[in-house]
Amino acid sequence: MSRRLRLILVAAVAAAAALAVVGGAALFGGDDEAEALPKGVPPFVVDLGVRTDPEAVALRRAARSYQAGQRGLAGRILTGHPSLQAQVGRALAGWPEGTRDRLEALAQGNPRSGAVLFHLGLARFWSGDRDGALDAWRAASSRDPDSGYAIRSADLLFRQFPPGLPSFIPSVGADRSVTR
Repeated sequence: MSRRLRLILVAAVAAAAALAVVGGAALFGGDDEAEALPKGVPPFVVDLGVRTDPEAVALRRAARSYQAGQRGLAGRILTGHPSLQAQVGRALAGWPEGTRDRLEALAQGNPRSGAVLFHLGLARFWSGDRDGALDAWRAASSRDPDSGYAIRSADLLFRQFPPGLPSFIPSVGADRSVTR
């Protein structure tokens, strides 16, 4: 490789690195007043697995109402249900009045709850606090790693990768006793 070609290559790599730094600063630098806040309301996500108990039914019904824009109805559906997910839903139903404060208080009292931390990150993001949102999603991923909320938090933290968990494909075939 000639000296001239090496210099051009080094200059191109330096320019690409500078462009990446500027792009990263533009993406994560949340102090720009002109930066638009997300539209609408933060989503209310329920992770209930296969639960069919009355509270799970109420949470699913409330989530559908919330998604349909009937936030007041969603809050009323969750009244009387004590779970953290129900408390999160009631806090989001009043968006934006006091929602973030209620979620901050829930996170203070339940620092290992992925449901609370994930939604706190969403509320912070919708409020324009991008760094706070990233902190909450990191906490959800590390403090409640076996939850669906941790997976969703990781999806938001690492948007450059496909969402969800990677598929597991074993390198060996199944035992004959399993395939029978």
